[in-house]
Amino acid sequence: MSPGSRPPSRSASAQSIAGWVKWLEGAAQLPVVNEVFTPTPDELARARDLLARYEAAADGTGVCLGGDGPLVDEPVVRSARRLLAD
Repeated sequence: MSPGSRPPSRSASAQSIAGWVKWLEGAAQLPVVNEVFTPTPDELARARDLLARYEAAADGTGVCLGGDGPLVDEPVVRSARRLLAD
């Protein structure tokens, strides 16, 4: 992979950095890796909104509705907390 280029799929970022290791050829790719693994402002805002909804719905069920409608359960909430913890 040449400096600044990306692997064929961005899906590796959903898995882990281990998915990118095979594509790295050196330090020239570090800016790309940082870009892919750094949460966007929209991702951070969605995580904050989700946690606020979850905490507001603290009715003991362990679930709430996300901002766009789907049901959100504890594993999704843990992911949002991890995203905001970094």
